[in-house]
Amino acid sequence: MKGKRNEKAVWMYSHGNRFIVQMRFYFNCAEMGELAPDSYSYINYGKIGGMRTPLYPLMIRICHIIAGEEHYIFVIAMIQIMFSLIAVYFLWKIFNMITDRYILNAIIVILYGCNTGICTYDVLILTESLAISVSVLFLYSIVKYVKTVNYSNGIWAVIISLVATGIKPTLAVYTGVCLVLLIIQFFLNKNDRATIFKVAIALGGGIFSFCWLFLY
Repeated sequence: MKGKRNEKAVWMYSHGNRFIVQMRFYFNCAEMGELAPDSYSYINYGKIGGMRTPLYPLMIRICHIIAGEEHYIFVIAMIQIMFSLIAVYFLWKIFNMITDRYILNAIIVILYGCNTGICTYDVLILTESLAISVSVLFLYSIVKYVKTVNYSNGIWAVIISLVATGIKPTLAVYTGVCLVLLIIQFFLNKNDRATIFKVAIALGGGIFSFCWLFLY
């Protein structure tokens, strides 16, 4: 019975994903790459005032060099759509790690993937689209680390938290989440303290490197 439910959920998820891709294509193709008032502070990073972390402007600059003046905005929108679709897959994996209600998981993921607000952000030259996608990836790495206390999962959580902060400064809270989890697990998992200590060193080194790079 459980196998049939799982098979049905996978069927729903696969066909739902196909619908998500088609819906996003038709929804986004009309305006593929739109500028918002804040877009210019990222495009003209370093030339005008305004505090911006450099990762998103760096991506814009690279796309501008590769695709040229006429097409770089389109390329950025395509990159954001691609990461948004990848986030849908990892959201599915997150829910499957948390609960075995596969059909409900599939429905929630499909609703997330068809969210027109996220679709709108995907085509705007703003950090919101990537911030949402990276948040899903961070949540996945954290959930997997908590369940396994695996060194590689912890390192990925640290890396993603630092990348998220480089995209949108308010996401620095993710680095704090990593720190809190490490402290809690250090006292609860005595047998895994060596692994937790390694991840803590990586987190400290990452924060130091991040501050040094962006402040100096």
